[in-house]
Amino acid sequence: MKSNLRKDRRNELKSAARTKALPKQQAETFSELEPLPPAFNQLPAKLIVAIDGWAQSGKNTAGELVAKQIGGVLVDSGRFYRALTKASLDAGYDLRDSQIITSFCRTANLAIRLVREGGKVAEVAVSVNGHCYTKEELNRVGLETSQVARIREVRDIVNNGLRLCQRYGRVVMLGRDIGGVVFPYTPYKFFLDASEKIREQRHRQTTQTSGAAKRDRNDASQVVFAENALLIDTGMTCPEEVRGIIVMDLLWRTAEIKALETQKAGRQ
Repeated sequence: MKSNLRKDRRNELKSAARTKALPKQQAETFSELEPLPPAFNQLPAKLIVAIDGWAQSGKNTAGELVAKQIGGVLVDSGRFYRALTKASLDAGYDLRDSQIITSFCRTANLAIRLVREGGKVAEVAVSVNGHCYTKEELNRVGLETSQVARIREVRDIVNNGLRLCQRYGRVVMLGRDIGGVVFPYTPYKFFLDASEKIREQRHRQTTQTSGAAKRDRNDASQVVFAENALLIDTGMTCPEEVRGIIVMDLLWRTAEIKALETQKAGRQ
């Protein structure tokens, strides 16, 4: 029953987003518009929007648009794992030796800070032992990162770092298990999906190589689909529509929470 209700809610939001869709030439500039204060002031000043999903399911694009819309900060959990992977390789360690990698990550100085790297919003960057890697440097170790990310102790270290990002207020966090493990109590949970064929096409368009399916196979054990997450199929849905679905669900869910709190207060 709960699954059917979430499916109905997804279809309702998707229909509403398409009803308000803009012409193509306008949609391309819509992300630059400032959010309407009366609506977005209803959102909590501090919240976690958990967006999980497979490789090339559109998490980064949708997450950036959502963060821009609600005046939030973008956090990519993959950046934490790639930074530790790159630091391990730079230190000359064999990624296949989980004990050495675990020991290195335990003693590493992991720090976070806000940066703007030409995107639409501020993002959380990660430094390891004082070295902050660029996105280009981190992308080069993307396929190797699963060897580090699958280590339980390393995931615990990263999760602690991700939880520190709550200090930034409205946070849009991307990953594989954000809603199920890192912030299981946030009411704002989403899971993005698309067919393997579409995700591979997207990967080839951005990197000129295949690899989305391989990344998913490597990272399958880290993927957690939270039972109360809203599932969004991005295969035939443009990023602006995905953003619209997520933002409307944020507003709807916030109003629902406030109504329940009001009812509870009235009974006391």
